[in-house]
Amino acid sequence: MDPVNICLIGGGPRALVTLNALRRHILEFDDPDVQFVIAIVDPNTHGSGCHDPNQPYHLYTNTLASQLTAFYPAPAGEEAANWLTGPSFTEWARLAGIENMSGQFDQSLDGAPLRLVSELDYLPRSLLGQYLAWAFRRLCASFPARVTIRPYHAMALDVEQDGDARFTVQLSNGGSLTADYVFISTGHSTNQPSPFAQVLDSFADAGARHNPDLMFLPQCYPTTRLERISPDARVAIQGLGLTAWDAIAELTEGRGGRYENQGGKVVYRPSGSEPSITLFSRKGLPFAARGINQKGLTGRHRARFFTPQAVEAIRAEKLARTGNRQLDFETEILPLLWREMAFAYRQTQLGRPIETRDFAPTAEEMAALQREFEPFGGHVFGSLDEFRNAFLHHVRDDLTEAEKGNLGSSIKSATDVIRDCRAAICAAVEYRGLTPDSERWFRQELVPTMNRISFGPPLFRNHQLLALFHAGVVDLAAGPANKVKLDKTHWRYVIETDFVRSPSRVEADVLIIARLDPFIPETDANPLTAALLRNGLVRPLQNGSFRPGGYDVTPDFQPVGRNGSPTRNIWIMGYPTEGATFYTHAIPRAGLASPQYAAANTCVSQMFADLAAYRPARPAPLVQMTP
Repeated sequence: MDPVNICLIGGGPRALVTLNALRRHILEFDDPDVQFVIAIVDPNTHGSGCHDPNQPYHLYTNTLASQLTAFYPAPAGEEAANWLTGPSFTEWARLAGIENMSGQFDQSLDGAPLRLVSELDYLPRSLLGQYLAWAFRRLCASFPARVTIRPYHAMALDVEQDGDARFTVQLSNGGSLTADYVFISTGHSTNQPSPFAQVLDSFADAGARHNPDLMFLPQCYPTTRLERISPDARVAIQGLGLTAWDAIAELTEGRGGRYENQGGKVVYRPSGSEPSITLFSRKGLPFAARGINQKGLTGRHRARFFTPQAVEAIRAEKLARTGNRQLDFETEILPLLWREMAFAYRQTQLGRPIETRDFAPTAEEMAALQREFEPFGGHVFGSLDEFRNAFLHHVRDDLTEAEKGNLGSSIKSATDVIRDCRAAICAAVEYRGLTPDSERWFRQELVPTMNRISFGPPLFRNHQLLALFHAGVVDLAAGPANKVKLDKTHWRYVIETDFVRSPSRVEADVLIIARLDPFIPETDANPLTAALLRNGLVRPLQNGSFRPGGYDVTPDFQPVGRNGSPTRNIWIMGYPTEGATFYTHAIPRAGLASPQYAAANTCVSQMFADLAAYRPARPAPLVQMTP
């Protein structure tokens, strides 16, 4: 009997989840004679994905290490039958002897750690990559003997479906694989340059002989590419979020600068090798710092109003009334989120439980929430100096709230609701759950705002931001509604803002775009994406007149092909489905039910149902009856 050939394209954290689900089902499969061959295709370190184990230590995760796990999270009260469980990121770090040396994390060399990492520590992403690679090795070693694991350090370039429904996967090393079943979880990707990005890049090429520091970087990864930037250059970073922090860290700590604590205040000591750095973004708003976690490892806000059940009730009523199941998030769902956030705000403010019956936000509570969503409101700034003062004032006020914690600060308790109630957001938006216009508004306007106020950096990063401003290493390049222009006389980029009293004009030799590309199949740079589209195995998601991004997939993660039918025996999970699904890039959280594991279990269950249909279970042995 031929073995069952399974191919995982993408070997990062999502592949760990899929492997765990495969292991579980193989252990439970009723024919122990069936052999399995599992190929895992990824050019990076298997298990780590984009979390390079060798990246610099000054690039951090923005999630507490204690809340991340590479294994089945084993929610309280649930039996983890045949799932492989294991240590969380923090538990692994402790076992590995990682110590906290005044915020610098490394392995103990003398066997006597100064202070092992705690449940409140954020750890470098290089350590996360090491943890994920270790988990991959442990997971592979745990499979029964009838399973052969074959990691391939290569890219998958093409997937073709044969006449008998099997697949041929072409690899970048010139080889190929044959698979009965394919699971795709390729993670973050890069788009082809936009027309404006091509203009910016061509400008850098044309001006290099006039200005040797002139450079355009459409992304900052790997951050080692920033090593080419001269200390004499003026650098403008477009973006104020987590990706921007990686660029800032590389150009400061990566150049030998260091932070010190002086009397409870963070101070930056420049090395002298830093370039001049300026920051700007479309709205010019800083990301809010995460409040100190006071909820424990698995604590979350318990929703009273903004629940998946409440969303589905609204959908059912609308369907019965209008015949249309699609919702308008702003008018039909956002009021539920406001109400839930206001409830958390008031409960924290009063310091005691409050009644849910007849609860309604007050005008004061709504004003506080709206200030968090739009901190500058409709204020018109007169100059860059005026905007800078408002920007830094907001960062300081936000840090004061973050220091109170996510149960001690009313506003941090409220914004935590967005993270804790993601299931309700998913229920509203996934699988064309919103009207086309509403989904466009949700993804282009509301999601960036939610990311800014609820999914921001650890609070130590914003303390460092203030220190960098004070040291004169970092400044703002612009205010809201800025424009990037090209100075072909002096060969520099120019960021302009039309402030009402004193318009600003900031020049830069280097322009860095510090944001991750959304996954847009039509413009994705990965050759596999083009091949899947060309072969008709997938199609881009379309919601009426709006294309949210990502592949069109069924609720059980089968891609919808060019012909409008699901493509059998292929499943796609994670970031390539961001559009049909929502918030797909998170690593499972220790101790809590995991949507990632639920998705993988759904896909692998289908695989084994198909396998059982084509490989019937062996008949039960005959029992010799005695007369």
